[in-house]
Amino acid sequence: MKRQVMILAVLWIIGWVACTLSHAEVLWCNPANLGQQTGKTKATGFRTLWDAMRAMTPGDTVKIANGDWSRNYPGMTIESADHLPAPGISYDMMSAIEAETDWQVKLPAIKDLGTGRSYVRLRGLVVNQEFTTLYGWTNSKIFRCGFLGAKQGGNVATFALFKGSYNVVEECIAWGGGRYKFIDYQGHHNIFRRCVARHDWYVSPQWAGQESNFRGYGCQNSAWQNCISIDSDREMYQTSDSKEDADFWIGDQSGAGGNVITGCIVLHGMYQAYYFAGPNEKPLSVVLTHSAAIGPSLVGLENLTGAVTYGNVNTRIQNCLFWDYNRGVQHAINHNKETGELFLQNSVFRNVGRLNAKGLKAANNLYFNAESPKYGSGSLELDPLQNGFSYPCMPDPLSKAATTGWGPLIVKRIGKPLAAMDEPGWDAPTDENLWPFPNEAEIGRLMKQTVEGVSGIYGFTMEGQTLTNYIWGAFGKTVPPFLMKGVAGNGKVLLQWARVAPAIEKGLTGYRIYDVSGTSPVLLKTLAGKAYDGVLLTGLQNGKRYNLTVTAVDTEKGESGWVYILPLQPDANLPEISVK
Repeated sequence: MKRQVMILAVLWIIGWVACTLSHAEVLWCNPANLGQQTGKTKATGFRTLWDAMRAMTPGDTVKIANGDWSRNYPGMTIESADHLPAPGISYDMMSAIEAETDWQVKLPAIKDLGTGRSYVRLRGLVVNQEFTTLYGWTNSKIFRCGFLGAKQGGNVATFALFKGSYNVVEECIAWGGGRYKFIDYQGHHNIFRRCVARHDWYVSPQWAGQESNFRGYGCQNSAWQNCISIDSDREMYQTSDSKEDADFWIGDQSGAGGNVITGCIVLHGMYQAYYFAGPNEKPLSVVLTHSAAIGPSLVGLENLTGAVTYGNVNTRIQNCLFWDYNRGVQHAINHNKETGELFLQNSVFRNVGRLNAKGLKAANNLYFNAESPKYGSGSLELDPLQNGFSYPCMPDPLSKAATTGWGPLIVKRIGKPLAAMDEPGWDAPTDENLWPFPNEAEIGRLMKQTVEGVSGIYGFTMEGQTLTNYIWGAFGKTVPPFLMKGVAGNGKVLLQWARVAPAIEKGLTGYRIYDVSGTSPVLLKTLAGKAYDGVLLTGLQNGKRYNLTVTAVDTEKGESGWVYILPLQPDANLPEISVK
């Protein structure tokens, strides 16, 4: 009898899920609608988001019409406890609140301070000058959202995951006001992937706490992948009593451990690029791999200003790059507590202060103009700028640095898109190119606006600049073109690449296309002039595989290196290539 009851219960659950799947709906919210409100179409969308969410059932999607609904439109918040989306059922049956077009919907607030939700997706939404908190959310996905923090003091975060788990925050941006830009507070197994943060303002005499762009507070086993902390070096907009600020501040006395930072970048940052800490009782672990920190950045207190600070945590640093941390009391790496160890390997240091590392195990590093010569066995003192590092994200192909294995490779996207830690592929290297950086035009457009009294047009948002060009041009070299796609035909190949930023285009004299299949590049074609984003190569040998790449030539800076390679093989049986 019990078995029959169990079978009936399972069948009922399967039937309920199947019924729910078949009835999942898309509901519209359109505050500009003055007519009938059914939610079935954009024209008949609910006038408020609250009404739309009330009509949801698990697995439904609410789509919000494009527009700025952040001021003078009541009922357009997502907040505790009566105005939240319905919870989802599974990753295959998530409830969702989405913009009609990514980045084109502004809301006044997203603030769940204690209810919690599971299996919810937020996509394309921009919060306008508020602080976003998701308390107790699990298995949810925040995708291509923007968070502009308010100009307000106190212990506030622009975007906070509060005691959540197995969430993904992907291709999101945080800027403006706030002590923290992104924080994982006492959560576990959360992922921040391809997010960009900029500290614009936080002057808070009533709360002189440390500030950070990516903060992991008491979190366990979380990950930061391909994230960027940038242009956060305007000291006049930071609390003067706060001298422990960090771009990535992961861990603390509350017991954070098992966290991993991969493929991340700091450029023109706060006092410390990477700050790792743990509890006194028992050192936990943190891993930093294939990441970079490029100064100059702010100079703070001695022992708390430089590329890396760690204490009471066992730290592993591999294939990283630290550049221009040698002003005043800045250090390369400093140990500031009683316990903890450091494993340091295959990393690059140029123009850096002292290396003060207790429990140091180091090997095979490259250093130059470094205050401390303690970089371990197999390490070499050579100028990276002359030995394979024209750019911060990778060693030059075929250089000594590349063959030796020094430094980072930050050229491919990490993690299957939107994969959480309980899904396959969440930390797998992919074949997807990271550059040009995703959504960089929208990121630049949005970050041009920030809190009152502060210019959002600064650094990478300057006219004619792009995020990709700004980062790759940090060492003053000609920025390489980034191949996008190619197609082979009968004795021909069509290549296309991303147009370079207007800020550097004026110096270009042309492009060169190479086959890099052998031990040295073979020049196939030279293009004179700057107005190119592709080329049709003719006269190629059918049946031969070409590994093709492109470089740019600048009047003053010379020829760039290359990043991406496209393997293509012409064939007599392939369709004719048409060039539009």
